Amino acid sequence: MTFLCYVAIAVYLSLISFFLLLYFWIYRPLYSRAFPGELADVISAVLNVKLVELERMVSEEMSTLIAETLSPREQRLAKRNRSRAISDRLAPIEANASLCVAFTRPQVRLLRNKRPGPQSCRRRSQSERDRLLEELFKLSQDCCLLLIFVKAIRVLMPWDRERMIRFHRETVLPEVREFLRVFVEYAGTFGDCQRENLLAWLDCWELDEGYC
Repeated sequence: MTFLCYVAIAVYLSLISFFLLLYFWIYRPLYSRAFPGELADVISAVLNVKLVELERMVSEEMSTLIAETLSPREQRLAKRNRSRAISDRLAPIEANASLCVAFTRPQVRLLRNKRPGPQSCRRRSQSERDRLLEELFKLSQDCCLLLIFVKAIRVLMPWDRERMIRFHRETVLPEVREFLRVFVEYAGTFGDCQRENLLAWLDCWELDEGYC
């Protein structure tokens, strides 16, 4: 009887731990943030993303340089520092993806509940903004979940750094770039000045190529 009690307590504690993990790593980032209200609130939080630095950190050239020029001891230190640097550069992107989810969800909900009217009554610019809003909502959700996943990988599997770097280079970076590109394009529908400011803050001037 005592053994069964211990088993029941262990199962109960495991379930609590599992649901706490789901809450803090998935539910809270995606659904528990306060509604920021205005696009300006989202823009003010988009600081120090440094996409160019992130790309350099996960580049094949850096992997080759570490493998060919450093001693085994130096390689271990460089790989550890590299993983930390990647995490530091992804942290603001993760926060901004969560903020964009909070900002766009009520906007998209209102948009989808709105009765469709005659297309002639709607301005083309407003229609384009609505399309970008829905795209930004989806991409920010996808990006947020992806970044939570890679954060878990870095924490739970720190020994498999080479595969982690390759996954960041081939999957995470393109997803982040697309999310930021649509965010910059959506902000640009409110005026060229905001677009220029965003490009400067994000250090993502190359994302402007698909805007014009």
